Amino acid sequence: MNVFIHDLRFGLRSFLVWSMVLFVFVFAGMVKYTGVEAGGTDAINALIDSFPKIVLAVLGFSGFDMSGIEGFYAILEVYVTVIAALYAVHLGQVALSGERVDRTYEFLLTKPRSRSSVLGAKVLAGLVFLTAFSLLNFAFSQAGYAQLGLSTDMDGVFAVFSVALFVVSLAFFGLGTMFSALFRSPEVGARAGNLSVLVFYMIGIVCSSMDDQTILRYLTPFKFFDPRMLMGQTIEVFPVILCLVVSAASLTITFVLFGRQDLSSGAE
Repeated sequence: MNVFIHDLRFGLRSFLVWSMVLFVFVFAGMVKYTGVEAGGTDAINALIDSFPKIVLAVLGFSGFDMSGIEGFYAILEVYVTVIAALYAVHLGQVALSGERVDRTYEFLLTKPRSRSSVLGAKVLAGLVFLTAFSLLNFAFSQAGYAQLGLSTDMDGVFAVFSVALFVVSLAFFGLGTMFSALFRSPEVGARAGNLSVLVFYMIGIVCSSMDDQTILRYLTPFKFFDPRMLMGQTIEVFPVILCLVVSAASLTITFVLFGRQDLSSGAE
């Protein structure tokens, strides 16, 4: 439990920074909808339709209808998902490499606790932060929407998007821990985790530029959930299971590798 509390305290400052980034994208982004609505949503849709499909895919606008707040919010959540993925990878990397960077592994592992229990406490702390991040996404969405003064009830939409955000972040959290366990150098592990986010996002761009997304959709967590279904307050079961499988498999590999590694606190 001491490891768990320590990691919560250690990660609090980073969590606050990432939460501020989330606030800017969600709350400030929602408030900006008044400007979009004032400019005429039909004109915005016409402008978006004039762009090539690949440009829309890169910007994250592909397949969205800007005539309503739901479509505008879905676009915001595309970028929020990327932020959550980067934060999740960061949490996974810190859970594995934080003690190595600070050169405290030798002290920590002299305590009468197994490596699995130590890593389990660190993973649990990361999951707490991921849960809080998703809850803040819901809260900031509500707060931003309240500023618009619209009468439509959007709480259900905010809830399903936040749940999808949490599930996708679980997959990237597992990948972050796995890459940190695969590479002895913390810097290389961090770069590999961040690169995975970029690669999966690029696959998502390719997927968005295609008419038939059935196959490619399940090659990247960024496309696991269909925003149109989320806007209808529906969460597909298969993508949830797929994210959980990716996270569980990655964490299993992490625990196995962590138990075998030479965890000298010296520079790698």
